[in-house]
Formats: sequence, structure tokens, C-alpha cells
Amino acid sequence: MKDNKYDIIVIGSGLGGLSVASLLANQENKKVLVLEQHYLYGGYATHFRRKGSLIDISLHQTGGLKSTFYKNILKKCLVFDRIKWVKHRYLYSLIKKDGTWHNFYNANVKKNKLDLYNRYPNDKFAIWFWFAFIRAIGRQLALWEYGLSNIFIAPIMRVFAPILTPLVVFSHIIRVESILRTRNEELKKELFQLMGYFGDRLEGMTVQNSLTAMYGYYYDGGFTAQGGGQAISDAFMNVIKENGGTLKKNRRVEKIIIKNKKAVGVKTHRDELFYSDAVICNANPISVFNTMIEDRSLINKLRDRLLKKEISMTAEVIYIILDCPIEDLNPKFSDLYELTIELPDDNDIVLTIQSNVFGKEKVEGKTVFNAFKIAKYEDWKNLTEEEYKYKKEEKTDKFLSLLEKYLPGIKKHLLVCEYATPKTMQRYTLNENGAIYGLANTIKQTGFVRNSQLSSKIKNLYFSSAWAFPGGGYEGAIRSGYYIFNKYFCRKERMRKRFFYFVLGLFIIIHIYIFYMYFLVV
Repeated sequence: MKDNKYDIIVIGSGLGGLSVASLLANQENKKVLVLEQHYLYGGYATHFRRKGSLIDISLHQTGGLKSTFYKNILKKCLVFDRIKWVKHRYLYSLIKKDGTWHNFYNANVKKNKLDLYNRYPNDKFAIWFWFAFIRAIGRQLALWEYGLSNIFIAPIMRVFAPILTPLVVFSHIIRVESILRTRNEELKKELFQLMGYFGDRLEGMTVQNSLTAMYGYYYDGGFTAQGGGQAISDAFMNVIKENGGTLKKNRRVEKIIIKNKKAVGVKTHRDELFYSDAVICNANPISVFNTMIEDRSLINKLRDRLLKKEISMTAEVIYIILDCPIEDLNPKFSDLYELTIELPDDNDIVLTIQSNVFGKEKVEGKTVFNAFKIAKYEDWKNLTEEEYKYKKEEKTDKFLSLLEKYLPGIKKHLLVCEYATPKTMQRYTLNENGAIYGLANTIKQTGFVRNSQLSSKIKNLYFSSAWAFPGGGYEGAIRSGYYIFNKYFCRKERMRKRFFYFVLGLFIIIHIYIFYMYFLVV
């Protein structure tokens, strides 16, 4: 029994699960067990090997590694200094429908604004307001987060947050569309390039977890971990192991053990039983409520409510290795990392050229990149095995023909070409419909409402993932782990709350006394 008893069990090893596990292990000395159903740890932050080269599963950049609280979270997790962060020359590049190229410089707001002013002279105010708003909300977020992390300032921040940081407090009801005050669709599309990190459509998308993160991209710059998303996951895993935690892969959790309405352990598909004081789910909550909890009376209403929610986008991705440097096919691609190619149907393609960052393949004279396109799960859902195979081949050929326009001769240089569909995403992550960002980032599904939608009658059961607060993306998932740790497990945070209520109570008592002395006694 002792070997199977842990302080905390984490179901799933995505970034939300790994971040909370690393904090529990290194900050609170908890005995942590992480169970992963896949043979790789990391969720969407992982890679696979083909022809001796590593291919990153997902496209990603990380911002906010200089001046934001996100950097502080990574430091608390003890992973920031374990990772070599590579800063790109361009935050992103864009090939427009008319064939023109535009580069958005990394951490050079002044240069980017001047370029936009020159190309959109009638929208100077809209451009200025866009950058000014992002700067303002970024600074207010830093003030809010650092204020709440200080035991003496926290009481003041909790009371006066609507005055000191109004943009942050109300960010969950401010729509992104309302910030860019222009009707110029070309300008909107250009400035909304990185919005794909937070969702697939702007209608209803809120400022929270989108423009708050954009501050880091614009003012600190975009970075990629040397070694890709797997390097980030590996850093978290090493922290967990070094602090007495345990990770087990190929362990699909079939059941969460409930006693007296409390989560007390799990059972895996291998009939292994593990017990703990609390269970944190990095897994898709729909699967959790559908298959892992036997007592339906505890979760039926919550499950039905969750099934009515809007799920975020999924994607189709083509993974490619070439036998030559990419600049041999097009010199313009030599120093790019992220490139968007606009298509007539507005379902654009985003390329991430990993070998331009990671270096090893470039030295060997090879190119590794993936091409990403938003997709619908329904288009793949009911296909027969033969239809599925045929559609993948058809889509692959279409993708390559499109890339041929910008990389002439690409088909002759293919070493690896693999196509991933929404069903691929679902199979490897077990996310509903292959969702990338959990619940869609809309007004009804953002802010702390996002967590209330996962609250059940089961005690000691928590959720830390893209499905929970604050939302999807690498940063959103890691922040989710930090939030769960801080709210439920951090002793320092409990002290801050007690201090806050002590100060608040003292404040009320003093004012009651003053009122009594000067108005009633006199």
C-alpha cells in the first residue's frame, strides 16, 4: 500500500499537468505521481523522430521572457534556466494574397508601427491605439500579478484592483475586435496574425489570455526553446524527478476512485491502484466525466452543461523533412521561423521552420518544418478507413502543390512527409474532437467562469489544463498549473489570504469604532 500512496496524483502530462506537478514537488515537497496514457510525455509540447531528425508536434513561440510574471512562474517551476531560449529575428512573416512579403520584427514595436503607418496611412490612430492598449494591459497585468504575490501589497491589490488594474479585472468581457478600431480588413488580418495561438476566430474572443499574452510577444519578443516543445516538457519532468516525484507512461486512467464524495485515487487500464490526498486532471474533462467517474449523480448536471459548451479549434498539420537547406529552394526562407501564407479562401497556412532555430538539421544540410491549417473535426469524423486514407493522400498532395509555389522543387527533396488530421490529434491527446485549446475563448467561457464550469460536487478533484483557467496555448496551460497550485496547495498563499482577511477585518473594526465614537457617543 505504501508504494501506491502519493500526496497528489496528476492525470496527464501536458504542460498544465507538468507545471502543477513541478510546483508541488519543488515548492511544497509533495510526493507526486504523474500518469500519462501516451508513450511520450508532454501532450502538444512533444516531438517524434523520423530519419534521424526530431519533428516538433506543434507550432509555438513563447513571449514574455523578460519582464512579465510568466517568466517568474517558469522560475518558480525551476525550468526557466534549464532551457536555452532562442530569439527569432522576426516575430512572424506574412505572404499576402497578392504575393507581397511583410516581416514583423521581434521586440521592435517602434519599427513595426512605422512600417504599418507607411502602409496604412489612413489608420494611424487605430494602429497607435492597438499597440497602446496592449502595452497598457501588459503593464497592468504585471502590476496585478506582482501585487498579489507580495504578502504586504496583496490586501491593497485585492481591494483596489478595479481602480489600479481595470483592464485586467474586466479583460474577460472586453472583445478583441473592439480594440482594433478600423474597418480595414487587411490591417485587421495583419495584426491578428498571432491570434491563432488563442483560438480560430475573433468573433467573441476576449482580451483575457490573448492580448495579455500579446504584450509579451510585442515588447519582450518571441522565443522558442532549443529542442522544441519537448525541451520544455523535459525540463518540467526533470524537476519532478529530482524532487522525489514519479512519472509513469503508457498508463491510461480508467477510473477516479471516489469515497464520501472525495477523490482518493485512480485505477489504470492495467488494473493498477494508486491512492492520494487529491487528484489533479490534466485530461480532457469531458472524458473524465464520461468515463472515469462511476457515480453519475455527482457529475451528471456538470457533464450535460459541459457538453453544450463550444469547443476550440482543431487542425491539420503536415510534417516535412527535406534533404536540402530550405534556402536552396527559396533564399527568403533562410532566417524565418513562423510564416503565414494567405489563401483565397482565408483558411491560411502557417509554417514553422524548426531547422532554422534548432540548428542540428541545418548543419547536416536538411530542413525540418511543419505546415498548419485550421480544420473541422466533422470533415473527418465519419469516414471509413479507406475514405480516410484517400482523403489524407488528397490533402497531402494539395498541401505540397501549394507549397511548390513558394518552394519550387519541394516534391523532389522530400525525405519525410506525414499528414496529421483532427483524428490524429484526438488519438494522441484524447482531447474531445482533437481540440487544441480546450474550450473556445469566448466571453461565456473565459475568466474564472472557465473554472466554475468544471466545478463538481467531488472534493479534492481539480483541473489544470487548456480546458481550465486561463485557457489554451503553452503559456495558458502553464499558468493554469500555477493557478491551481497557488489557490489550493501553496502554504504561502494561504498565509497571504489570512493576512488579507486580518487587515480587512481590522479595517472594518476601526471604522466601526470611529463611527461609534464620533456619531453615537457624542
